Amino acid sequence: MIKWKDKEIETLREAPDLSVLELSTRLDRSPKSVARMRERLGLCKPKTKGEVNHAFFSVWSAEMAYVLGYWFADGCIFYDRANNSYYFDLSSKDLAHLVKIRSLFSSNHKLNPQVDNMFRLRFASKGIFDDIVRLGGHPSKSFTALFPVMSSFFKQFFIRGYLDGDGHISVKTNGYPELGFTGTENMLLGISKALPGPYNRLYKEKNIFRLRYYGDNAVIAMDLIYKENPAIFMERKHRRYLRSLEWKQER
Repeated sequence: MIKWKDKEIETLREAPDLSVLELSTRLDRSPKSVARMRERLGLCKPKTKGEVNHAFFSVWSAEMAYVLGYWFADGCIFYDRANNSYYFDLSSKDLAHLVKIRSLFSSNHKLNPQVDNMFRLRFASKGIFDDIVRLGGHPSKSFTALFPVMSSFFKQFFIRGYLDGDGHISVKTNGYPELGFTGTENMLLGISKALPGPYNRLYKEKNIFRLRYYGDNAVIAMDLIYKENPAIFMERKHRRYLRSLEWKQER
């Protein structure tokens, strides 16, 4: 057993609101080890029912549109008959980003580790379930999702969320950028109509469609997606966008 350092113990004392999983990542120790040390130090909180803003999707905002886009790309809702509960679910390999999304819900739910280095945010909420359905979502959406009806103002936030959930930005060694989305034909057509400039490819691969922007077309589209210094975005994708701007300026 590796002895705990004074600095590590100080971190535990100074961050009582962080979950065991978050502390485990920060300290590079197993969740079990972190939990035991917190218990020894008397830092364990009594268990409380998870909190969440059940009206999060009731009113449009930039943050709400972003999370809605992220959910359409990489989330689900479902009804658990055994518990008579309606659930909202998001997954990501990016723990820090999922923490940001959780904070938007004013939630204290645990982010549970899954297989393949994934983390899950899940909570029961009939209100959120109903709002998702009202906004066009449903439990089995993978091959049937439609681009939601919304004000033009919120489309850039929705698309950024969708990009972070099920899209990609790649930059070649010479800086040449590519922007891509995956989804249903209707969803991708909705995205292409909301973004400025032409796309390069829209094609079907097995049961899913792919939308691609290359070079200048990619930069023009990303300029709208990341317009006006957005408050929430996936850091690694945003960095690739900044690299694509350097490519454009150096030409």
